Parts: sequence; structure tokens; C-alpha cells
Amino acid sequence: MGGRGTYSTGQEPEQKYHAVGEIDGIKILEPIDGKQWKLPEENHSSHAYVLLYPDGTFHQYREYNEDHTAKFDIDYHPEDKALGTGKRPILHIHEYFVEDGMLVRDIARFMTEEEYTTYKRFFVNVPEGAYLP
Repeated sequence: MGGRGTYSTGQEPEQKYHAVGEIDGIKILEPIDGKQWKLPEENHSSHAYVLLYPDGTFHQYREYNEDHTAKFDIDYHPEDKALGTGKRPILHIHEYFVEDGMLVRDIARFMTEEEYTTYKRFFVNVPEGAYLP
């Protein structure tokens, strides 16, 4: 895996992540420098990744399209600006779309119960029902 998952000019960029485990076959990545807490926007080796906080709690799940770009994220942190949750962390989704040739991350939205049920196996140390407004 290269720098944020991209392969510019045909050369693999510097490694920024390493796999530290798996959940149901999905790799758990960790930033090598301990600072880059966002998953790669492009990916050529997996259809999804999980990122955990340093304490082992779920932070982010990112799924990729067939063209290897981000499809959507499930995040766990406070999302007061878009969802009005104050300082309480909440599971929420950001979908991606292409606009003017650029990949854009949409504003946060609440998860549905079906989405929560589908992905809850990845939500390590997240309280039950943490997707509810």
C-alpha cells in the first residue's frame, strides 16, 4: 500500500500504513508515522479497510468502488456541525461522489438500522446503538 493508496507516475509512493490485523477478512491499517489518521482515498489491493484509534476503538471503515476510489466512510467521532450531536461520538456515514473530475466527500448523514446491522462487526469498543441521534 502506498501513500494514501495512490500510484503516481507509475511508481509506488512511500508506504504510509501497515496492516496490524483483520476483522472478518478486512485489514486493519495503522499509520506508520502515527499521525495520518485517514484511510487512503484510492486502493488497488482491497475493497475495504478499517482504522482503529490507538486505544483499539473503531475509528473508520472505508469501502472502495470498482475503480479503486473511496465509495463511503463510516466514522465514529463527534459530528456536531452536520448532525448536531454535540461532543458525543456517533457512528455516521460520508458518501463520495465525483464533481468536476474531483472525488468529493459528502457531508455526514445518520446511519440506518440496516447499515448498522450490516457493519457492526467492525465497531470495536463502540457502545450498542451509537448510531442513533
